[in-house]
Formats: sequence, C-alpha cells, structure tokens
Amino acid sequence: MIRTLFFATAAFSFSLGAASAAEKMLNVDRDRLADPVYIETLYAEIESAALEVCKKDLRGAPFYRSRMVSCIKFTVKNAVKQVDDPAFTTFAEGASEIGRIASR
Repeated sequence: MIRTLFFATAAFSFSLGAASAAEKMLNVDRDRLADPVYIETLYAEIESAALEVCKKDLRGAPFYRSRMVSCIKFTVKNAVKQVDDPAFTTFAEGASEIGRIASR
C-alpha cells in the first residue's frame, strides 16, 4: 500500500509568525517498511524534503540558521508521525543526521 506524505511547514511557520507557501509530497510504500534499506532510504528522502521545504519557507528570514535546524527537526518529526510505523519510528529516533543536513 502506498501512502503519500504531505510536507508543509505551515504549523512551524505559524509559530514564527510567517506565512507558509512551501510544500512537498512523498510516497511511502507501507509494504516495504520491513526492509531496513527502504527505511533508511525513506528517512533520507524525508530529511531531504524537509530541507527543501524549510529552505523555501525560511528564505530571507532573520536567524535563518537556527530556524532551519528547528524547522527541519519539526518537519521530520511530523513526517515520521505520518508514516506511523514502529520500525520506522525506532529508526528515526536513533538517526542523528539533522545536524549534518541542517548545516548545508
């Protein structure tokens, strides 16, 4: 079963008092969530999508760097909740790529 994740930074941006126009969609193959390679690949795609969405949403914002880190963490965390799979959630909780990806 394929599930589509919708990335939007509206909730995050609202908390910062900004309007959000950035969004992205990813497809998740729920039948493949038992495969560790797929889980790792999916998590990397989510991080990449979060980075893209947050960059678009925060372009030109004051304190860009610190807001980017917060935005990416918030967006990835929400995407992991949308996937709603125990193995994927466990992988995500152990992942430490946020610092690396946010520093780009």
